[in-house]
Amino acid sequence: MGRLFGQLTGRSLRLSITLFLAFILSYIFLGVLAFQFPETLRVMLRWAADAERFLTSTGLPARYNNFIEIYLNKATILLVFLTVIARIVIAVLATVASESIRSLNPPPAKHAGVRKMAPAR
Repeated sequence: MGRLFGQLTGRSLRLSITLFLAFILSYIFLGVLAFQFPETLRVMLRWAADAERFLTSTGLPARYNNFIEIYLNKATILLVFLTVIARIVIAVLATVASESIRSLNPPPAKHAGVRKMAPAR
């Protein structure tokens, strides 16, 4: 039971750290786009506005479409896209780091061991 709890705690901690880093990294991406690549940000905002128009004109009943119009705007769509990109970057970097550390400490080789001979009859 203790080992399972430790595994669940470790996984949830890693997931929380990844989500937090993706959140921060997405805003860093947004800042870099705004100051270094303003034309690219403008294009991305236009794509987000097109996606917003597409999603709000799906013909859903008003009770559902109202929530889509309230919670969905071009800034939200852009931040979700940047967060997905940030999660991909974090996953690639974490995999590279994990494999690098793992290659420094390879698992011990399994020895065949000495087999005992069966007693003669």
